[in-house]
Amino acid sequence: MGTVAEIRTLSADERKQIVEEFNRTDEDFPLHLCFHELFEEQVERTPERTALVFGDHRFTYRALNNRANQLARYLRAQGLAPSTPVGLFLWRSDEMIIALLGILKAGGAYVALHPDLPKARLEQQLATVKPPLVITQEDLVERLPEVSCQVVCLEKEQPAIAREPVTNLERHATPTDLIYVIFTSGSTGMPKAVATRHENVVNYTQSIMRKLKFADFEASGGLRMANVSTLSADLGNTPICAALASGGCLHMIPDDVLLDGKLYGEYAFREKIDLLKIAPSHLRALIATGDPGKVLPPKHLVIGGESLHWDFVRQIRQSSPCKILNHYSPTETTIGCLTFETEADSALAAVTAVVPLGRPIANMKVYVLDQDLQPVPIGVPGDLYIGGRGVSNGYLGRPDLTAEKFMPDPLNPRSGVRFYRSGDRARFLPGGIIEFLGREDNQVKVRGFRVELGEVEAVLSRHPAIEQAVVVFKDFLNGDQKLVAFTIAPNKPADSELREFMLRYVPDYMVPSQFVNVDRFPLNANGKADRSVLAEQIPAAASISAGFNGMDTVQVKVAEIWCMVLQRREVGLSDNFFELGGHSLLATQIIARLRSAFDVPVPLRAIFEAPTVAGLAEVVKQHSAESAEQEDIAKILSEVEGLSEEEARSLLEASK
Repeated sequence: MGTVAEIRTLSADERKQIVEEFNRTDEDFPLHLCFHELFEEQVERTPERTALVFGDHRFTYRALNNRANQLARYLRAQGLAPSTPVGLFLWRSDEMIIALLGILKAGGAYVALHPDLPKARLEQQLATVKPPLVITQEDLVERLPEVSCQVVCLEKEQPAIAREPVTNLERHATPTDLIYVIFTSGSTGMPKAVATRHENVVNYTQSIMRKLKFADFEASGGLRMANVSTLSADLGNTPICAALASGGCLHMIPDDVLLDGKLYGEYAFREKIDLLKIAPSHLRALIATGDPGKVLPPKHLVIGGESLHWDFVRQIRQSSPCKILNHYSPTETTIGCLTFETEADSALAAVTAVVPLGRPIANMKVYVLDQDLQPVPIGVPGDLYIGGRGVSNGYLGRPDLTAEKFMPDPLNPRSGVRFYRSGDRARFLPGGIIEFLGREDNQVKVRGFRVELGEVEAVLSRHPAIEQAVVVFKDFLNGDQKLVAFTIAPNKPADSELREFMLRYVPDYMVPSQFVNVDRFPLNANGKADRSVLAEQIPAAASISAGFNGMDTVQVKVAEIWCMVLQRREVGLSDNFFELGGHSLLATQIIARLRSAFDVPVPLRAIFEAPTVAGLAEVVKQHSAESAEQEDIAKILSEVEGLSEEEARSLLEASK
């Protein structure tokens, strides 16, 4: 809330403007359809248009629909009932999209289970949703924890699936049935399972298609859209839903291309990618390692998952004429509920710290309320409440938490509109634009993923040597976002031991990059650990080795680059990049700096295959030698070019 001077009773006109006029978003969409039915309608309109691309695999709308229908019939034969969750345990690929559509057509709801998650995390997720089926592939079976449900291995079952008819199935799901379940971090140490309906996704899909004027591109074959995000977060659903419902082409970008700006830029330029939905930290990594003019799409850039800063918008505009849409939504309100066109209100750059969240999409409403659930005036901070067609069912198996976070319209309980209490602090700007002001709790965003600091603390506290743990979030000068753990542990374990312990239970983005042992925590007025004071105590660097002694010139340069990126004073030859808190997005910065420093095409995969200073230095030396050899060959070719056969033979004889 604002100061006492700022708070005043709203006049009738002001209340009407904030509650009604800013929320005039009604649109007539086909919400009687399920998402896969939107796809089937598009199949009828453009059966021979390319719908899906993954590597060398290309599917027309007809071919994709046929494959999905066969899988759906196979799943129906296994007894799949409407709204039943089905585990989707696959690498990103064309098979993932076929399986997703097959599950929906069969009447089920997909639960994206990431293959890189620890088994303990997967066990938690499976125990929460209790799927009767998990769809996977042969090379992933061993990564699954022990499960009581049926495991459908696509390679093994493909002969049986291929015998099924390719025609569309009769309706087995309704718009109010589940379409997917996505897990988010939970403050108690247990992830929360958000249950989303078909009508939520259909409303979002129709709204974003209209917002970005997809109909204008229909005559030219639709937009080509890149998916670069995991299905385990709803960030990646924008291109999937928008492409397959609009006649566009969905490109599932291979894993080895996702983080390498050079490879992605070449792919995007070659395939003429029109639309990219991505988190700012991921996009910065691609731009750092590639040609921005090729990485950035020419038409639409949709930014989500993290706050977007104006300086980054200006940087993007220097390299691409694309329209930049800031895109916000908690998972609980389905993919995107507020959008802001940066070109339309660029004057706000002078008055807002970050790019605003914007206005509600079609059939969505937003309130900014005080602690008494009353609207506050324009410009006054309050709590952000989100209502409308995008509000999900809540949390599977957590009726208590669902009741706490979801409610009838707080200003008009009889309207039938459900609202979600987001936990975000915000305020209205003139014209109905929402500005994000921060969180009221300990939830943060790390590399586009939502993380509850309480969950990280709960997992870390399970280690037998840790008496207490407090985790803080820190933005470093290099643009990286990190978690730092402060612990009370008389017999402090090694950082590597703590990282290894954490990785048994949580994904890598939830593992603190630094562990700082203290005798006691500073306390605030409420007697709780003061995170702001702890954040100020985070060491700018940590000495972990004996310095650069004994290193050759290349090794010293590699070590210096590591120190700059990892914010450390020293690193040693055998230090492991990932054990020092490095991750995939930081790896792109390392590779970009190496390419610039040595003028050699070091591939991104090198740091994963050789994650020590010594190993990476050898890779640099190898590429430098190859580059020198190529230069020698080019020089020789240029010298002999134009020589007659007799002259060339004479030179050859003279060299013997």
